[in-house]
Amino acid sequence: MAGKLFQDLFQGQMDFIFFFKGLAFLLVLAVACLFRKDTSQRLPWRWFGLFALAQGIAAWLSLIALYFGKSLPLITIGTGLEIISWVLLAEFGRSGLSRLVGRDSGLWLIALLLMLTGLGGLKGWSGIEQTSRYTLGLTGGLWAAVALFLAGRHLPTREQGGSLTASLCLGLFSLSVALFPPGSPASSGSFLNQALFLQYTGIPLEFCQGLLAFGMAAGIYGLLPWRHRAEESQENRRRSRFMFALLTTLAVILGLGSVLTLYLGEWAHNKHEKVKAEAQEFANIVVSRLNTEFKRMEDGVTSLAETNWLPEAVQTFNKTDQRDINALLDRYRDTLDASVVYLMDRNGKTIASSNRAAPDSFVGKNYEFRPYFKQAIDGNVGRYFAVGVTSKVPGYYVSQPVKLPWRKNIVAVAVVKVTLDNITAELQAAGQKGNSLICLADPRGIVFLASQPDMIFKTLWPVAEEDRSSLRQQYGKEQYPAIFPEKITDGSKVEYQGRNYLASFAGTIHAGWSVFFFRPIELVGVYRLTGIAVACILAILALVIVGTNFYFKESSIAAADRFRAMFDATPEAIGVVDPDTLQIVEANRSLASCLGYTQKELVALKLDHLVSLKPQQIQDQLAQLIMDEETFSAQWRARKKDNSFLSLEVKGSKLMHQEKVLAMIFFREAEEVASPFLARLRQRGRSLPVQADASSASAAIRMDLSPELPQNIPANTEEKKPLDYENFDQEARKLIKKIEEAIVKVERYRKNSAKRPAEK
Repeated sequence: MAGKLFQDLFQGQMDFIFFFKGLAFLLVLAVACLFRKDTSQRLPWRWFGLFALAQGIAAWLSLIALYFGKSLPLITIGTGLEIISWVLLAEFGRSGLSRLVGRDSGLWLIALLLMLTGLGGLKGWSGIEQTSRYTLGLTGGLWAAVALFLAGRHLPTREQGGSLTASLCLGLFSLSVALFPPGSPASSGSFLNQALFLQYTGIPLEFCQGLLAFGMAAGIYGLLPWRHRAEESQENRRRSRFMFALLTTLAVILGLGSVLTLYLGEWAHNKHEKVKAEAQEFANIVVSRLNTEFKRMEDGVTSLAETNWLPEAVQTFNKTDQRDINALLDRYRDTLDASVVYLMDRNGKTIASSNRAAPDSFVGKNYEFRPYFKQAIDGNVGRYFAVGVTSKVPGYYVSQPVKLPWRKNIVAVAVVKVTLDNITAELQAAGQKGNSLICLADPRGIVFLASQPDMIFKTLWPVAEEDRSSLRQQYGKEQYPAIFPEKITDGSKVEYQGRNYLASFAGTIHAGWSVFFFRPIELVGVYRLTGIAVACILAILALVIVGTNFYFKESSIAAADRFRAMFDATPEAIGVVDPDTLQIVEANRSLASCLGYTQKELVALKLDHLVSLKPQQIQDQLAQLIMDEETFSAQWRARKKDNSFLSLEVKGSKLMHQEKVLAMIFFREAEEVASPFLARLRQRGRSLPVQADASSASAAIRMDLSPELPQNIPANTEEKKPLDYENFDQEARKLIKKIEEAIVKVERYRKNSAKRPAEK
């Protein structure tokens, strides 16, 4: 029951299913291409991408064959692409396993599989195709599935789902290739085949393979390198959202495309059925018209043959009788609107004719060999389509025997010939009305009348050799080209002049000949292809737009990663600040180490939390930087994580990032050389101002070593007092002045000491 339900659902949807399968494998190709720049990958993804490309093209070739016929070149190319795809898949599995286990299995395994496939050639091309499904499709697919599964072993447990999904889908795909080859349930090549799968499940195998291809794409996406980088969880979520958005978009497009294709197909089918009904009506009218016309001809020739005085006049046939007979024949020609009306004696010689005065007069000609004469001389009604031996004009011949009324002896044969030009015009009108073909053919398939003039005197199917002699006598031709390669029946699908038609038996005329009606069937296909084309364009646009966005996003992330690596590796302490909110946007390792924070802790802080300036003062300095568009220098006193203070020399410059103006600030300690004296200053919450140069620092060191210097340093009792930040700069200037005076004294002492040895 379920199988029948699905079968009804998928009935007539094979064109869209082939499109769906091809698109799914192209998505696999796109995902495999994401590995091309990852040098850490051990699996040879180029082979897998080429496998997906070949499978996608082969599926779309099946779609083309569905509409344009399964020609031998198309079938050969499609089968060849499938075999090549399995070779590529086998190479992916072989090479991938070799890299994963660290042992090269060698190309001889692929060569061995190809040799086994070649043995199938003993049964021709079909044997190669069947054998390759097992030797390459099954073996290579399972080989590659194992490689995909092993590639995910080193990943975290929560990340192994992608590897398992991809390997499972690929394994099922390879099993479907081998277990369900193309064929009918009665095929002797394999007990299991695609037709049997459809019969019991109601689902085309190609649709299942398309779903498996989508599963491969999703699973392989989970194997991408960024999926197992713990520090990039936010980017992982973004990339997962991208894949989800892409798959959702494709699913929506495929769903809407399927509905659109179905709707257009149904609309075209209804329109086609309407046109078909109209054309069929015209065909029935033509058949009825032909039967009526031929019946009228038969009634006319019967009336002529039964004229009371005609048998005696034929026997005596003097001048008076000849004049009366000619007048009778002329009258019947006009009444029946016939081409020629004539009278033959028992030997087949024409003794009187309505065209007696014409250059191609039948008078005196013998037509004993004609079937219509033989039928009439035997006492039957003669019916015959042929080309005139004398006139060379095709026509329909009807004959009746002329008998003596009391003896029933046949003394002559009366014949009426009709050219049927008016019937031909009606056939052409009916064909044009229904955009169809209508033809009248004899039992051997020779077309005598047709809506398409170039079909006349051709055969609907190949002529048997034993019929050629009789056909030559009837139609006067040696060759009869076959329009179709084999005999057609009611419901046959045929191709004529590049278009596909469905043959229908329209009926039999009174003479026993058949009327065939050919209606075009590509109308529905054209509309369905329109729906598929719309879905294809939308899907490609989605892949291009979303893929391009993803590519540029990845490029920008890669550039940001390179910048962040350089940013962190720089020995200079650097921070990036939002001038409006004073939020620290970025901080490198040097700045974090200098201030005693971690990078994450710094990014969570604002600049006014670290610098002993009011927020408005900091914003004013940064605003001046933005307005002047020049670098600025300043001296800031920063609070470290342990609440100690550090005097910093800072320089800043404007930075544009994502249309946002930021400030990049470089930090440097004001002291170039550390000393115990400076350490004690820092312990008291003080630091040397930025103006203190190297010489000042050197002097400070000397003062620190001098026994007199401690007298000038405030007592340690100030450590317990709160720091006076407002007087810090003033005290620092006084201290610097004392240091400079001490440096001058030291220099004088050094010079004096250098002169004394010279004086001695």
